[in-house]
Amino acid sequence: MNRRRDLGTLIFVDIRDRSGVTQVVFSEELNAAIHAKAEGLRNEYVIAAVGTVKLRHADTVNKNIPTGEVELVADELRILNEAKHPPFLPSDTSLANEEMRLKYRYIDLRRDAMQFNIELRHKVALAIRDCLASQGSSKSRRRS
Repeated sequence: MNRRRDLGTLIFVDIRDRSGVTQVVFSEELNAAIHAKAEGLRNEYVIAAVGTVKLRHADTVNKNIPTGEVELVADELRILNEAKHPPFLPSDTSLANEEMRLKYRYIDLRRDAMQFNIELRHKVALAIRDCLASQGSSKSRRRS
């Protein structure tokens, strides 16, 4: 879980994975038991939500994220792992200091900037590997 907003009868939870952030909606009117369970959710909990993906209303679209036009209306909620409040959140834009980042490296690696760096490094390594592989195959054709 990345963030939770409680509006009384509606709870909005932003869940994040390596591909981005998606909003999950828990409605008291649709399912009071799931809504009650969602009231206990906190940042960094690991959850599984099952439901229906629906288009958001035009006035609630979030153009800042790729999934901003849709939301998941939850029918089922499973809490896979609870979490204590971490020393800093991956969503924090400014961190206290470098020592804190290094001490809690496993949290630092969840930050957007670090995820971008990891993905970029992966893409560069693949491109180099592909380039070397194509050069190797052209050399073997010349020898035969």
